[in-house]
Amino acid sequence: MGFLGNAVKRVEDPALLRGKASFTDNIHLPGQLYVAFVRSYEAHARIRGIDTSEALAVPGVVAVFTAADLEPVPVLDTCGGYMPVPGMEQPLLAGDKVHFVGEAVAAVVASSRYAAADGVAAVEVDYEPLPAVIDPEQALAPDAPVVFEDWGSNLIVDTAEEAMPDDLFAEADVVIEMDIANQRVASASLEPRSVLVGPHPETGELTLWSSNQHPQKLHSDACALLGLDSSELRVIAPDVGGGFGAKSLPYPEEILLVLLARRLGQPVT
Repeated sequence: MGFLGNAVKRVEDPALLRGKASFTDNIHLPGQLYVAFVRSYEAHARIRGIDTSEALAVPGVVAVFTAADLEPVPVLDTCGGYMPVPGMEQPLLAGDKVHFVGEAVAAVVASSRYAAADGVAAVEVDYEPLPAVIDPEQALAPDAPVVFEDWGSNLIVDTAEEAMPDDLFAEADVVIEMDIANQRVASASLEPRSVLVGPHPETGELTLWSSNQHPQKLHSDACALLGLDSSELRVIAPDVGGGFGAKSLPYPEEILLVLLARRLGQPVT
């Protein structure tokens, strides 16, 4: 019997219904450290400096990493490699500039989640705010501030002109034009993105647990960005509490935690 036209019995439900599922946050390793991120509150700004001295003095804080500690900073292609756009790459940590609210500019590693949060609060970032636009039409204006200077425009790709040439409209009996405002939507899973990376105590092989829908791509991207042989990293996707496509792409935090676990020689989450 094939799958098409036949009812397929689900096999994953019993463990989930009985509370026996294993999610990334259920996994704990000896010597595990906790990572929290300093994130930009500016939508568009230059980074003039980052002072981590007070954060390093917080009890329980083990280390603080900025882009300067990662040189050269690994970068992800736009859209996780599905639509690479040269000049619009996403760095693991922002260095000279932030491009959106929430972009990570520093990572605090500590012995507990609470110490990591205290360390984040103690990091001082000196921003030089730049003009920002939040309206797509305004972003396409000739005098609009460009978010990615190396790309030279706020337009990523335009497929409308190729799909619907002008002569198609010229031959139409009726042409209707309208502006349609579509609400912003985002996947909101019950389980947020969760990551744990631990080195094997004897071989040094790294294992990455992540609530990721595409562990194969995460593995290949992490190895490529960090210069690892495929045998040096193992990626495991435990039970995933919702994804809806948002967890099918690699995120900078996942790659960064692999790098930090390798640098520190301890598990990080």
